Order: sequence, then C-alpha cells, then structure tokens
Amino acid sequence: EIDGDGTLGRVDATLEIGSGALQPTAQTRPIRFAEAKAYLSFDPGAGDLSFQQVEIASDWGTVTARGQAYLQDVVDGWPGAVLGQFTFAGLRTNPDGLYPEPLSFEEGAVDMRLALDPFTMTIGQATLRDGEMRMDLSGRVQAAPEGWNVALDAALEAAEVRQLLGYWPEALK
Repeated sequence: EIDGDGTLGRVDATLEIGSGALQPTAQTRPIRFAEAKAYLSFDPGAGDLSFQQVEIASDWGTVTARGQAYLQDVVDGWPGAVLGQFTFAGLRTNPDGLYPEPLSFEEGAVDMRLALDPFTMTIGQATLRDGEMRMDLSGRVQAAPEGWNVALDAALEAAEVRQLLGYWPEALK
C-alpha cells in the first residue's frame, strides 16, 4: 500500500531464496543453505515484521518457524539490529557436522537480537523440546575477525546419561 502522500503502508510478501550461503565477513566460513522461504507482513510505521512461516534448509539443519521481529537502530531506512521472537517445529540440526546424525527437536522457541555490524546474534533465551526433555539455552553467535565465535550455555532439568551423551558432540566427549 502507498497512500496519497507516497507513504509506504503495510506490505505482505513472500520471499523465496534459492541456494546460497550466509557469510557476513570474508573470514567466516560460509553456512550454505539449499533454500529459504518466508511469508511475512511488514508495518513500516511500527517497524515490525510478522512472519507467518519461515522455512530454512541448510548445511546446519532444517527448521520451520513463525514469529515477530522488530527493526531497531534504523538509520537512513536501514536497521542496525533486529529483535525477534520465534516459535518453531520440526527442528533438525547438525551444525558443522558435529553429530553422526542430526539432532531432532519437536518444538522450541527463541528470543534473540541480531546486530548487523558486527554480525552478532544474541540469544536471550531459547527452549528446545524433545519428548519430555526440555533444554534451555542462551548465548551468542558472532562473525568475529578470526571467524565464527560461538558461546552457548545450556541447561537441562533432568536427563538420562545416554540421552545427554546423544546431545554432546562426539569430538568433545
């Protein structure tokens, strides 16, 4: 929508991105993806995005999500950061091939902030569920000058040793 004054109104969009890679700096190893899709609405007056569905298939896993994002630190129409809250189902992940088989989670949620310069995703809180098991996470993923810098804290209320070892990367056992 564009009103009589030329002001942009609500935008409904579908984004479909073919294969590519996320590589914020020349030093960060690319995270390749096969495809990414998003069905979203944007309210420029409020600066918020509503994602009815997001689907990503990458080298690190697959996810289907929905949620809200809010543009922050906007200068000349470009955000410096995005604050987001997403819920997801059917998460399968194997970051950088750490596991013999991808980890699967039935559902989850994340509150995060993505700063664009430098590229830093701060996870305020995330919850992953696999049956009765619930894992709580927080941390940071940053494209640092020397490459990807990842720091995560995870907590489980209770787990069987065999189940816990299944989430722990073999290379770190």
